[in-house]
Amino acid sequence: MSVSARPQRAEYSSLLYAEGDHDVAPGQTTVAWRLYAVERQKEKELMKAIHDYFYRIPNPHPIKTGRCRVRMYKAKNGAHIVLLTELTSNTGESIAAASDRIATDLVMRWGLNPKSTRWLEHVLPQDGHAAEFGEWKFTWGKDRVASDPQWKELDSATVEDLTDETLATLNRALGDVGRPTRAEEEQEEGEKQADE
Repeated sequence: MSVSARPQRAEYSSLLYAEGDHDVAPGQTTVAWRLYAVERQKEKELMKAIHDYFYRIPNPHPIKTGRCRVRMYKAKNGAHIVLLTELTSNTGESIAAASDRIATDLVMRWGLNPKSTRWLEHVLPQDGHAAEFGEWKFTWGKDRVASDPQWKELDSATVEDLTDETLATLNRALGDVGRPTRAEEEQEEGEKQADE
């Protein structure tokens, strides 16, 4: 079973019971889900931010070329997560309008494996609205060209989990070092608990 694939409750229960964990009866999943959480934590520790930059969206009509922010994360197993952030200052083409061209260009530019790369979209909070997240899925041709983009909404907790970044860090402007990262927040929290 792959660590990144969320287990079905029955799958984990029967797996644990079959392996002799007699604390778990068939149909009971408490221990199984704790094990899943431990595996997820190990997976998150393997995620590393490798790129963070502004990107000019490839456009056959350069007059309305858009821009977005690209952040890439790489897992120890070689899988990538690409987080595309829609800039509030962008007056050109949006990520949604060019998602297939962006994915194709980044796959070619960075040598990403289209089958193991996840494509996330991030819209910054503005005008009292919370940040929005989604995931793009593509059909990939033999020539590594993305087509047929399909989008689905993601909640912020899922994106925090996938990138191992807090929502505050994800919403932070490029170059803004004023807010602590998730690791810094967790370290500070641990120090507070140790002092108590």
